[in-house]
Amino acid sequence: MTDFIQYLNNVSNCKCKTLDLGKKFVSELFTIRPDLYYKITGTKLDTFYDDDNIPEFLIFLLKNWDDIDYSYFKETETYV
Repeated sequence: MTDFIQYLNNVSNCKCKTLDLGKKFVSELFTIRPDLYYKITGTKLDTFYDDDNIPEFLIFLLKNWDDIDYSYFKETETYV
């Protein structure tokens, strides 16, 4: 599992150089911690359209990073 520092490193080294910072944070979060991504998407913490949400977004991630919510993985259908 990727730790929070590695996540920040991934954001800073994001291959999509044209994306603004908020979009990079959300895009990288989806690949590493989809459970947290789905908790944030569409809320006031979502940074995809508003970079002003980044401080609250990062605080939320810091508080919730170590606790993995496996319910996302149980509720989502998997296709083989």
